[in-house]
Amino acid sequence: MSSELSSLYKNRPITLWVEDGLTRAWLRGLWDDADIGLLVVGGNDAVAGAVRDARGAGHGNVFGVRDRDFLATNRAAWLDPTKQPTVFVTEAHELENHLLDFDGLAALSPNHNRQRKTAAQLEARARQVAEGSIWWMAARATISEVRRAVTADFPSHPRIGSPEVADEAAASAALDHLLHQSDWGTQLRTFVPALTPAWTQSCLRVHEAALRAQLLDGTWRRQWSGKELWRAVLGTMTNARVTQAAEEDVAKALAAHQRGANTVDPALTELRAALRKGGKLDPW
Repeated sequence: MSSELSSLYKNRPITLWVEDGLTRAWLRGLWDDADIGLLVVGGNDAVAGAVRDARGAGHGNVFGVRDRDFLATNRAAWLDPTKQPTVFVTEAHELENHLLDFDGLAALSPNHNRQRKTAAQLEARARQVAEGSIWWMAARATISEVRRAVTADFPSHPRIGSPEVADEAAASAALDHLLHQSDWGTQLRTFVPALTPAWTQSCLRVHEAALRAQLLDGTWRRQWSGKELWRAVLGTMTNARVTQAAEEDVAKALAAHQRGANTVDPALTELRAALRKGGKLDPW
């Protein structure tokens, strides 16, 4: 670990790794908490690695938050003192879904809502994008389902110097156990023969039906890919090309509005509380 990172970890009582600058700008404004430093790692898969490396180097005050995407949330464990996760997985599909506060966005000043769009108009635009991307979301969900089946419980590498890789015979036996006799190997052999075009098409239709149900019951706001919906809404508000600077500027303004209007999503209040408890700033 670089000395620069170690120094950053010591700057604040708590460090939280996030996926991108938009998330950092919004959470910084939403919490207004000087005890929590926010660092950008660049991508959801990198969050866990950054936290693991930091904690392996003795920095127990480092945490991460990542998008759920098509995985499972661990929100139920956030405020459980017996579990205390170090990487928090959102309940919404992506953190950008929390930015789809149509009332809050519509209430922003003309500096941000330049087209003076109403909450209903902003929601209609987001829903339009969702309705037009059902098969895209269904295809992504199908690919993610296959990825989970193939990579779940994937065997770990043996450690250097361990008896299981001391010589050719031991290494061969270890590989046979890890790749063929393990639960992962058994499940893979069962799954791969079932991965046929018929199975893929069936899975695609199952996800498409679930997505259509979400459009009807309103849960699409949290279950759809938030990045695409957020950018479409932002484009409607500004009628201009969506840049990273513009995204962060509107996110900061929305955070200030949500704090002032007491409309901060309970999930984000829980996340801050879990960080402060996990960082030993507040009692459990």
